[in-house]
Amino acid sequence: LWKFATKITYYSSSTALSYPKSSLQTDDLPPQPAQHPSPHHLLLRYPPRFTLGSGYCLTPDSKIFVLGLSRTGTTSVHAALVLMGYGSIHYPANAARRWLAGSFRGDSLAHYDACLDLPTPLYYPQLDERYPGSKFILLERDLDSWLDSVKRQWQTASKPSPKTWLRDSVRIAVYGTVNFNASRLSHVYRTHVKNVQDYFKDRSDDFLSLNITEGDGWEKLCKFLGRDKPDSVADFPRLRTPYIGALASVKSEEVASKGQELLALIRGESNNNFQQVPEA
Repeated sequence: LWKFATKITYYSSSTALSYPKSSLQTDDLPPQPAQHPSPHHLLLRYPPRFTLGSGYCLTPDSKIFVLGLSRTGTTSVHAALVLMGYGSIHYPANAARRWLAGSFRGDSLAHYDACLDLPTPLYYPQLDERYPGSKFILLERDLDSWLDSVKRQWQTASKPSPKTWLRDSVRIAVYGTVNFNASRLSHVYRTHVKNVQDYFKDRSDDFLSLNITEGDGWEKLCKFLGRDKPDSVADFPRLRTPYIGALASVKSEEVASKGQELLALIRGESNNNFQQVPEA
């Protein structure tokens, strides 16, 4: 039944069932029993016009974590995952507050299937333990090109101040500095890539490395997740700005509506003027 159900194309978002809410946990409360959605709940979470394959299906305890540092293509992969039917959060600020405080018990990602951008790449060992059965995707980029991109972003961003404490805390945790320093960032980038590759070296089913700037895209990503390429878009998304407003947060139950907005943005049909938000 499940293999049959996952091959059905969902044509009407008006009949979608709401995704069951996971029990919110805090460090002061004992862990709550997980709620396991039925195949019908999982099927109807996906947006119209996307035919599902019989590949990787998330459980209540598994996620997709993208371990690329900022400016390695995280926004583009976020858009791609949404178009594939996954709820995704880019720059998880609420989760960051918990993780920076050393708290991983509560489920800060209860409404999402995928999580990208800082500080996600920093905590892959803890996230691997907290969310068993998850998939991990490392994003790489030519080092000089990456440094140039980070430098431009940091030079145009707000200077460190009390108002940017979360962004600055994340920068210190990941990079060890709040200001651009090519030598320091080069060391962090190389060390991060090596450590992630070493950690997942014997887990090819759980780990994928992508280089979006060198042409990696739908073929590798779809094969890894066992999904067909969305019919609604031909080329892999190439979003050059991380500032996509409310579309940075697409909950599982919002995939249909916000997926269409992202599609319009990718096609250049969106009239939204997204305001810059604090970025790591």
